[in-house]
Amino acid sequence: MSDLFSQFFQYPEKIKNLVAAQDWASLSEILAERQSGLEQLVPAMKAEGKNSELKELILKIQQQDAAFLELIGEKRQLTEAKFLSLKQGRKSIKAYQP
Repeated sequence: MSDLFSQFFQYPEKIKNLVAAQDWASLSEILAERQSGLEQLVPAMKAEGKNSELKELILKIQQQDAAFLELIGEKRQLTEAKFLSLKQGRKSIKAYQP
């Protein structure tokens, strides 16, 4: 169980890097992997009476997820701005074409 527990401290950096790279497919895979690990870890920690450690881990994951969602929102806004700029550029070019 300690390997599984320590694995959760590697996810934030992986997730952050994937969001920064806008690699949404890999992000989805990592999040599914993390969820699967949580589904194994939660019962194991409960069985060992490590409820306070489990609570801390879950709170930390929630805090990290909130930060990741904020970063994803920023990426979305940048992507939308690029799209609108591209759309306007195409519209401008079309105006000059016969």
